[in-house]
Amino acid sequence: MSKPLLLLVDDDSETVQVLGRMLADEGRVRFALNGTDALRLAREQHPDLILLDAEMPGLDGFAVCRGLKGDPDLSPIPIIFLTSHHDARIEAAALDLGAADFVNKPPVASQVIARIRAQLRARRLAASAVQQAGSRPAPAGAPPPPTILIVDDDVIAQEVMRRALDGMGARLLLASDGAQALQLAQSDPPDLILLDIQMPDQDGLQLCERLQALPRLRSVPVVFVTRYADPETEAHALEAGGTDFITKPFIPSVLQARLRSLLRSRRQADAALLAEREHWRRLGDDRMADILAAAPEALLTADAQGRVVLANRAVCRLLQVDEEQLLGQPLLRWVPPEALAQGPHRSLRALLPAPRGEPVPVEVVHVQLGQDGDKLATVWLRDLRGQELAEKARRDQLAAETASRTKTLMLSYFAHEIGNPLNGILGFAQLMALDDPHPLAPEQAERLQQITTAGRMLQALMRDVLDVNRFETGQFQIQSEPVELTGLLQDTLPALGTQAAERQVRIELQVEATPLWILGDADRLKQCVLNLGSNGIKYNRRAGLLTVRATRQDDLTVLHFTDEGSGMSPDQQAHLFEPFNRLGRSGQGHGIGLALTRQLVQAMGGRLEVRSAPEQGTTMALTFPSSRPPGSAPQA
Repeated sequence: MSKPLLLLVDDDSETVQVLGRMLADEGRVRFALNGTDALRLAREQHPDLILLDAEMPGLDGFAVCRGLKGDPDLSPIPIIFLTSHHDARIEAAALDLGAADFVNKPPVASQVIARIRAQLRARRLAASAVQQAGSRPAPAGAPPPPTILIVDDDVIAQEVMRRALDGMGARLLLASDGAQALQLAQSDPPDLILLDIQMPDQDGLQLCERLQALPRLRSVPVVFVTRYADPETEAHALEAGGTDFITKPFIPSVLQARLRSLLRSRRQADAALLAEREHWRRLGDDRMADILAAAPEALLTADAQGRVVLANRAVCRLLQVDEEQLLGQPLLRWVPPEALAQGPHRSLRALLPAPRGEPVPVEVVHVQLGQDGDKLATVWLRDLRGQELAEKARRDQLAAETASRTKTLMLSYFAHEIGNPLNGILGFAQLMALDDPHPLAPEQAERLQQITTAGRMLQALMRDVLDVNRFETGQFQIQSEPVELTGLLQDTLPALGTQAAERQVRIELQVEATPLWILGDADRLKQCVLNLGSNGIKYNRRAGLLTVRATRQDDLTVLHFTDEGSGMSPDQQAHLFEPFNRLGRSGQGHGIGLALTRQLVQAMGGRLEVRSAPEQGTTMALTFPSSRPPGSAPQA
């Protein structure tokens, strides 16, 4: 079955491009940038659905809608209005004009796709009969007043709904739970159902599926009326079989307009189906078999002896076999016995064998027709692979979120439980070093200094780990204010003196004569300078040179850290910013400082770039947008 043809009409080319990319997987897409072209394209090739901008120069969306609805060949096409300026009167006018739905801009992908699918699904229920009915007249006489079933466990909400529908001339049925709704719907089938999502015994999504599983209610429009307003809930509701989705509190005129539109479409379809009834009765078995063979849902039909007598193309694709391999074979070869033992219209999950690949998970619905020798057993098969993949993705996401929360709690515990005794160790070490009445021997003093150095390193590691975790959880805060980079470097680099002396590395600072101002967080910039400077010392050659150079380049300020170390291979650079990865190089550190530095730089609006080659040293370049000194006037 070919994909539906969608016509997008909007005078904004960017909106058309966004919608085109959004709907690329939903069907074949054509575009029109004005109303005149929209009418021409619709007449050239009738689309299955039209997305129509309300406000356009020349022929606006309302004029285009009137033109489409005034053409008998184009009037059945569902039209979804799009508008940037939502107004209840505009929405009501569009729906009364014949529009099928009304969506606000900017379009939300899940919402637009769900509403398109709902309209196409509703149209498919009656499309064949409407097409066959052609110009044959509908039965004479005024239609009876519509029956609307309202399902809501809140009696106040029921009363609000009843008042909102006053004046429509509809007969209202009220149900406060799912069981009562099912009983009323079966005993007195409505023309339309208004359904709340959250109810005590079962939610509205489940009730919608149960209602539409009943043959007499399969084509009855279901409108979800709920306080939930998020696109995800709306998409779930429409995918569950809903025809429309209305958020509480609603505007009565808009509610009435939406319901009138649905009832109008229902009456047209019913009239066409009624006019076509005799024609369908005259259809031969071959024609009916052709229709079923082209159905998009997979089905198998077996005779009284259990042999397959009909297999449509969808089931052949599902089972990866040819029709000849199915016809005449026992139905039980393809469908497990427990599926056939189910009552009518009850579903069962099963695994179907496939000649190639793994078994296919399906939902099986079994229907019995006829008696004795004329009995036919039809099995409808719904492929569950996509649903199970989506469920697995949700489970994986939940597991990842759980793992992230567990890691956050662990790190908090780690910082608290280790930080306190570590502070005690460092405090007593400091007291021992300052204890003039009881001085330590030189060897002991040196060992105490090593304890202190190791403790400081552990403190720094804990700080970096916690900072990385704050980035991942969105709790990290960066101050943005003018910072003079030259003075910051002159104040910060001396802190690396002891480490540089141990490695006999000389640090050379090269800065311009004029101050270099950037926007950033002074404390975090110092942290970046210390991390990059420490790396430039650790991985430098002994008695090497670390050059720190700051320059202005147009509207940017660039800070370079260049060492004379062994450099890095392309493979090492590919893993450079992975936390705890030291790239197989010996030395101090834990491979987390550079990853944190890049996150800090990006959070301040800058970027960190690396230039390195084996035996040619490494340059780390920080680039920030230049800024003006605080209090200075902007340039004209």
